[in-house]
Amino acid sequence: MKLGLAAGVEAEYQVTDLLSITLGAMYSQQGYKMKDDKFQMDYVNVPVMANVYVVSGLAVKLGVQPGFQISNKFKAGSAKAIDLKGGKKFDLSIPVGVSYEYSNFQIDARYNWGLTKFNEVGKYKNDVFQVTLGYKFQL
Repeated sequence: MKLGLAAGVEAEYQVTDLLSITLGAMYSQQGYKMKDDKFQMDYVNVPVMANVYVVSGLAVKLGVQPGFQISNKFKAGSAKAIDLKGGKKFDLSIPVGVSYEYSNFQIDARYNWGLTKFNEVGKYKNDVFQVTLGYKFQL
């Protein structure tokens, strides 16, 4: 597990009182840490989510998320990080989560279940848990 930053924007279209669709663009630091070794993979993810409002302000979310790798670095111990040229540049995941909105502020927790391996060797996929805080602008 590795702690990272996630930041972006999301637009929502309200289909009915109970259902909305969102489209986003999110910068996400992903990767993993094993003892003193750290793999840092940065992505631009594009979540497309269906949101079902179970009560006012509380939504359950499910969608699909293509991701595009913009950086892939490895750092061993205290050595300088090196850029890795290998690895796959495309990632696909299924995000599931919940969000709660109060007075235009929104907290969102989701788990992105990775479907694609992030390199040609090994079996590892990007499984990411994210918590974000946002502000909703009304147009």
